[in-house]
Amino acid sequence: MSDILIIRSNCDAATYGTYNIGEGLVAYLQGKGHTVTELADAAASPANVQYWLTSAANRTTKLVIALDHGSATGFYGEVNNQITPVVTTANVKDLTQNLHVYTFACSTCSPGGLADTAISQGTLSWLGYVQPVYVFTDPNSALFKTLKDVIWSFITSLADGFTLETAEKALRDAYTAHKNDNPVFSYNLNLLKLCKKTTGMTIHSHNRLGGKSLIGTWGGMVAWGLPNNYVSAGAWTFKNDGTWSYASGGGRWIQIDDTAIWTFNNAPGLVYTCTVAADGLKGVMGYTTAPPNPGKGHFYALRAAAVSEAPVDVNIGPIEESLMGVNGEPLELATGGSVVDEVVRKYLVSLAGSK
Repeated sequence: MSDILIIRSNCDAATYGTYNIGEGLVAYLQGKGHTVTELADAAASPANVQYWLTSAANRTTKLVIALDHGSATGFYGEVNNQITPVVTTANVKDLTQNLHVYTFACSTCSPGGLADTAISQGTLSWLGYVQPVYVFTDPNSALFKTLKDVIWSFITSLADGFTLETAEKALRDAYTAHKNDNPVFSYNLNLLKLCKKTTGMTIHSHNRLGGKSLIGTWGGMVAWGLPNNYVSAGAWTFKNDGTWSYASGGGRWIQIDDTAIWTFNNAPGLVYTCTVAADGLKGVMGYTTAPPNPGKGHFYALRAAAVSEAPVDVNIGPIEESLMGVNGEPLELATGGSVVDEVVRKYLVSLAGSK
């Protein structure tokens, strides 16, 4: 079973370009904690695509990345070094149902074409182009390397757990930033289209597994001791390999059904546990070690929230020593009040002043 399937044939000048767009992508995504299968060159055959995408077997669970030829009615792989349809309007219901699809290929998002058919038959999202688009074919050229970075911008955003809308914006912004480098960038940008079932989806919140997965990036809010007195705890990123991280540390996590629990390498005895929903977490945290310790509290988190990192490590609790600036000044002066709201800031300063 794989989170992501990459399809990239290599049988003519155009696919030589798209093939090289995908060079290094498997390693990058695996480094983000995703499981990845790649059908490259001759392996991008109809039989292999069928094997990895048929919904009955559920071998691919989240995302298809397709770098190849396309048309209004099909996406192509290859057989005997010749371009061959592998996903068409006839089989798209089975092959891409409950998946997200990203095609750097011609015309798959033509009105009434392959992408529209896919969405109407259960595909979650499909990003592609409404007409033929262009690729540079010299992988050593500066323009090719820039286009590769542009194409990857959508993928990297999805891999980090951001919503489709955020990922689309990243791609559009990347194209726009280079529109004066060569007409290809503005031309491709104008033909870009995202088809989707609904808004606010990520590849972790909506997929063939039902979406209740901790994997991805969340914006955490924590309340130690005082009920409903929440403060931003920054971004939490959970990877497939059972590790998680945030600005000041990280640890290990496990999930069974919709219940998750994680620990901290940098805070012995601290445990967070929660119920995992498609787009949110809600739970409690506390220390299993004997007092004195920061105690316990409540937290919640939303997927891929645009959050600022907290000026102190609020994930591990309101420890007095962490409430002072580098010169011993109260937190209110150290932070300039940029993140913590007024009520919480006064509470923290009162703690700092109690030493």
